[in-house]
Amino acid sequence: MNKLTILIACAVIGLGAVSINASVPNLYVNGVVADASVYRLTGLNEDLVFNFSYSTQYWKLINERTPYADLNSFGAYTDLSRDLGGRLNDSGKDTFNPGFTTAGGLNTTTIFEAANSAGNMASTNFEAGTDVGFWLLNDLNGNDIYDGYDRHIYSERALSRGAEDLTHQGFMVYDVSSFGENRFSYGGVEFSGNYDYLIFAEDNPLSKSHHYHNDMVVGLSSVPEPATLILLGAGLIGTGLVTRRRRK
Repeated sequence: MNKLTILIACAVIGLGAVSINASVPNLYVNGVVADASVYRLTGLNEDLVFNFSYSTQYWKLINERTPYADLNSFGAYTDLSRDLGGRLNDSGKDTFNPGFTTAGGLNTTTIFEAANSAGNMASTNFEAGTDVGFWLLNDLNGNDIYDGYDRHIYSERALSRGAEDLTHQGFMVYDVSSFGENRFSYGGVEFSGNYDYLIFAEDNPLSKSHHYHNDMVVGLSSVPEPATLILLGAGLIGTGLVTRRRRK
């Protein structure tokens, strides 16, 4: 398992501590609270960017706890800090880039589609050293694109569109590589497994205290589960990571 390194880019010169917000749920490991200042990679007011350092990353859709489960898709993007959306005209096209209807970068990978349910597994192949961000599309009108009626949440908060609060981080990520196979609980969602990272996503980040981040739970690992190996043997699947985050 690769060592995790975290780089914090602050708005001012120097390093700042992770901002911990009491409204974000605690992660419990085997019934014990995991210290957020040690294991959590993002604060509520920070951006999050991962850097892939090994060749294959395995993803598992662990749980969805939202009435929008059939409308939410999840993925990664590599064209960081490139705002192509948010200026949509009446036809749902971007004012400055008429061919695009998405906020964020051009190079987007969908990992879990809206139709995927808990238990689905996937893998991605990003080139080593590639910086990536996460996104969640809450496709309220069900047409598979962001068109101004939806919520598009990015781990770079400035790219997010449609949510009631665009300043707070929609993804809470924990490094759980040191825990091994264990029982986890977060925001009322309970599950077991052996993961490197756990990603907890909010499909509509709100202001004040409404940040549960339990609408979608995704696990990342450098080692596939046995069921995934079967798919690999069938040639149906194909990034591990060191994490870098940036704070504004």
